Amino acid sequence: MCALGLGAAALFQIVAAPAADVRRDAGFGLAQVAPLLVAAALGVLGTRVLLAAAGLYGRHALAAGRLTAALAGLTLGRRRTAYRIIPVLAAATCVLGLAAQDYAGGADARARRAGVELGADRVLPVAPVNRERLLAAVRAADPGGHEAMAVVVTGPSGGPPVIAVDSARLRSVAGVDGAALHPAAPAPLAFSGTDLQLAASGDGARVRLLLGVDGTGEQVVAEFGPLSAQPARYRATVPACVRGCRVEALETAAAVTGQDHGPVELRELAAGGTVVVAGDVFADPVRWRTTIGQQASGVQVAQGGGGLRLTDVRPRTDRPVDSRLYAVDTPVPLPALAAGEAAENNTNDQPSASVFGVSVPLDLRPAALVPRGGGNGVLVDLEYSARIAAAAVGVIPAAEHPEVWLAPGASGAVVDRLRAAGLDVGGGDSVAAAKERAGRLAPAVTLLGDLAAAGVVLLLAAVAAFVVAAVDRRDRDAELAALRRQGVAHGTVRRVERRAALAPVLVAVLVGVAASVLLRLLAPPPVRPFSDRWPVPEPSVQPLALLVAGAVALALFGAVAVLHPGRRR
Repeated sequence: MCALGLGAAALFQIVAAPAADVRRDAGFGLAQVAPLLVAAALGVLGTRVLLAAAGLYGRHALAAGRLTAALAGLTLGRRRTAYRIIPVLAAATCVLGLAAQDYAGGADARARRAGVELGADRVLPVAPVNRERLLAAVRAADPGGHEAMAVVVTGPSGGPPVIAVDSARLRSVAGVDGAALHPAAPAPLAFSGTDLQLAASGDGARVRLLLGVDGTGEQVVAEFGPLSAQPARYRATVPACVRGCRVEALETAAAVTGQDHGPVELRELAAGGTVVVAGDVFADPVRWRTTIGQQASGVQVAQGGGGLRLTDVRPRTDRPVDSRLYAVDTPVPLPALAAGEAAENNTNDQPSASVFGVSVPLDLRPAALVPRGGGNGVLVDLEYSARIAAAAVGVIPAAEHPEVWLAPGASGAVVDRLRAAGLDVGGGDSVAAAKERAGRLAPAVTLLGDLAAAGVVLLLAAVAAFVVAAVDRRDRDAELAALRRQGVAHGTVRRVERRAALAPVLVAVLVGVAASVLLRLLAPPPVRPFSDRWPVPEPSVQPLALLVAGAVALALFGAVAVLHPGRRR
């Protein structure tokens, strides 16, 4: 009854204890020994059930004529030493089960954290390179999109990191669904050719087209004019666009030189005789936008009648002025996965983040964790964010760290192909190396120490079982000798002895395993896998670790029970 009372008190202590620290002493020290008390109490109950069931089974087996089963059940039902040893073995098994679960849970948590903080199984740093060139090189090295992904890590100094990824490959490489980061958007205004013709009019004005070269991201400018008041076609040559360019933005020369001109009307843009921007595209409000940053717009736009009319204005504001008109080929606001403070928007303002030095409005999708950012970061699509920042005005220089993330099982050949594509790839880091580093820190060492201590407890319980068996040897030998004198065969006596010895061990191990499951369901591990506030998922029951711990305890205690000195030879 004393053991049952202490077990009930310990169970109440576990439920009432703060979830963050089960080992905290509430004044009576019960939290320190709660697993032992709970397992011992359950062991006492298990012993009562075992002895009652053994006696009942033995009588039924005797009536049915099964001699070995009857003798084993009746012998075990009369063995009061089970009250002394089953609670001890159950408590030791429970301690080992808890320690094994905590260690396995800590290892899993370290592996998950390493994967989140790195972003992928392997991360290779890349020497400074243009974003579009990085994208093109990685896609060329891994055309299937299952082994490598281009990434650029940026963000304001002291703020949450912004991780721009090739979101179509995010699931294959990092195990995160990136489909929401790359919704459908208007197609880029792309062309191939060096000879451009612009149908436009404007009294003495000049028009500048800002173009991005495919595959390299190099920005080139095509300038037309001066324009006449009557509609006409004007030519410009852009040799860099022989393999392809994209229209990023346009502006009048007045925005650059400060000279005042009248309005400019744009009707058509062609490359080598092929229409790139037709009049209805110039007239479509969906295809053009003004600034999206903190600057004030310095251009007034009127669309319709098969064309686009630009008028430079001088807003009365202390903010910087952006007089460019941008081609829309990305969603705005930009979809983003955000975690931590980056996902919080406590004002009515449009959420935004500094992406490549440009303030970009975001369509936030909150997440608990984001690759590389962990609990505080923003994840965006690299292709879309690079397009937005390419021709932006008022870019604030920001650090950029180009990387290539590799999926688990990525072949070594992909690294060679990355270098062949022109990327200067470094050695990088891996989840395995990060796990090894975390395994040398204090929480992991503490969990390992707990596991070693549980092993010592298991050995001490085995010694206790050996001692109890030795003390009980004389009575057992007398009982078995009496059976032999009454004509019971030697083999039957040995089987009776083995079954009677192994049954308490089996009950004790099962009770200990059940107690360790119960304790972990009621309370988290007393030692967190990390010294900071990194979130650890619950529940923390580890079935595989529990199975291994139970098998070890069963093997050790079973060997002691079968091979003790009292065994008949």
